[in-house]
Amino acid sequence: MGYAIAGACIRRGADVVLISGPSALRPPHNLNKFISVETTNEMRDAVFSHIQNSDIVVMAAAPADFTPDVKKKDKMNKHAEMDIRFRNTPDILSEIGQLKKRPFIVGFAAETGMKIDRAKKKLIKKNVDIIVFNDVTSAGSGFDVETNKITIIEKNKETPLPLMTKDEAAEKILDTVSALLGCS
Repeated sequence: MGYAIAGACIRRGADVVLISGPSALRPPHNLNKFISVETTNEMRDAVFSHIQNSDIVVMAAAPADFTPDVKKKDKMNKHAEMDIRFRNTPDILSEIGQLKKRPFIVGFAAETGMKIDRAKKKLIKKNVDIIVFNDVTSAGSGFDVETNKITIIEKNKETPLPLMTKDEAAEKILDTVSALLGCS
């Protein structure tokens, strides 16, 4: 979805910085800047290095919520006992939402099942302008497919959309952003 939204923004004349974790996708043509990251901390650093010059931030995919507490550089013996501890990673979306001077924020809530109430809570808790909900277990929706079935959630409005291509979904999301910002 992030690549589809970046492409839709470019088609609408926006200057776009795409920050992406590992992906087999090719960045859209005419992209202003592409930043490849591997860790949540790298993503956070990249986002905050560009946020002051941004009017709109779209966080289309959440980075990992947890990371191993200790990282081993050597191969582990497959017969050894393992005790893996995790720690929380930064919540980039929440951090952006808490900024005093912040851009318009579009967040995503990819859930397993119709947990739309979780998406609504996320909208408020993370102080974002809209949340795009999708059930990644729904046929043709989510990851590794070219289609998605989303619900765009605003503070007082929900707009469920049918299954469509990710490019079409990106256009619908940007139509909502434009309407809320009073743009044509």
